Amino acid sequence: MIKIIDKIKNVHLNVHFLTARKKYTIGFYTGGINLSEWNDLSKNRQKEVLSKEWYLRWSYRHPETHKLVRQNNIKAGVNYYNTKSDRLQVLNTFKRNLELLLDGGYSPFNKDIENFSIEKQYTANEALDFVLALKKSTISNRTYNDYYYEVEKFKKFLQKHLLLKSNINKVTKNVVVRYLNEILNDSSARTRNNSRSNLSSLFTLMKDNFIIESNFIKADVSKLSSLGKTDRTIPNDILKTISGHLKNENPSLLLYIKFVAYNFLRPVEVNRLIIKNVDLKEKRIYFKAKNKQNFKIKRIPDILVDELLKLNLDKYDPNDFLFTPSGTPGQWDRDDNGRREYFTGKFKDSIKDKFNLGSEYGIYSFRHTYITNLFRTYRKTMSFNAAIDSLMPITGHTSKEGLVNYIHKIDADIPADWSADLEFIL
Repeated sequence: MIKIIDKIKNVHLNVHFLTARKKYTIGFYTGGINLSEWNDLSKNRQKEVLSKEWYLRWSYRHPETHKLVRQNNIKAGVNYYNTKSDRLQVLNTFKRNLELLLDGGYSPFNKDIENFSIEKQYTANEALDFVLALKKSTISNRTYNDYYYEVEKFKKFLQKHLLLKSNINKVTKNVVVRYLNEILNDSSARTRNNSRSNLSSLFTLMKDNFIIESNFIKADVSKLSSLGKTDRTIPNDILKTISGHLKNENPSLLLYIKFVAYNFLRPVEVNRLIIKNVDLKEKRIYFKAKNKQNFKIKRIPDILVDELLKLNLDKYDPNDFLFTPSGTPGQWDRDDNGRREYFTGKFKDSIKDKFNLGSEYGIYSFRHTYITNLFRTYRKTMSFNAAIDSLMPITGHTSKEGLVNYIHKIDADIPADWSADLEFIL
């Protein structure tokens, strides 16, 4: 007799949902803890939880007694996975498929499971929404937003070509390649490859949920070679021009840049600053580092403290963002990506376009420039290793090796001219 797990693994939707009261309950057993507490657990406690059996548990209402009856737990290979996110993805997939099987009319008290079948044909819109919802439970908000924006762009492309409401199987390799070519023409190979990677991940989920037969993007749509983007350090004459222009035209953007230049924050870290993160009395800032959940602390140099004192930050709400489109602190309902895009756009409009600066110059260039400046100043009186040791707590690098690699990458360690040391001049 076919087991219910085999049916769940092969469920395809064509469900006319029942209007009666819910006949079942479905939940997860996740090692005896509430997953909302996961980030508060120690590493050892997390390992202990993952060492236990995880499974899907469910009950179904008996047709005669109308009481919920506990059914056999479903593990479905979930414990072969070693991370919380992987296990959750598997459990969510089987929960969704079990729901669809039960909503389609299957009952565990009807033993004729071999002849029970439900089928559904997904539209492209439905398939994308379905896998995007699955993604949301296993990734961070920032990563989810990347997928969300990708799906929205792809939907607009499909709508333009009258494919959004068509069967997902009509979204062929040819369609995806045309979409990626449009991105390539509008941006770069790197951006195109990022879009390919996002779509491939979503199509893998479709395959895993039996919506499509295979992920042709992963198998047949190649990545393009691309040149890595490295922001160049900015010459002093250009720095002077930018500073003079922004002092008059956009002092808020200039202050934003100074956090990157003087405090060596990354733009995304500046975007996250709120009033209560800035302690001018102790000359400290508290911020969420890139790709980190925990707060880090840095000293605010006096050159920046003096400017911040002029803003009278005490008069603002402690939860106001330090930088907003208004040019003054306030509330701003945008995520990290949205805030980053806003200031990148402002820098492009106010500086790059006005002074014809190439793609090698961006806001990040100020961080490179001033780390280079400080490193070369230290090298005048220190050895290489001593300069690195002095620089590490200032830049926020967590390892000496990481900072040394960074110094090499931005060419901060270019040697002085050696012409006078040559023995023979041609």
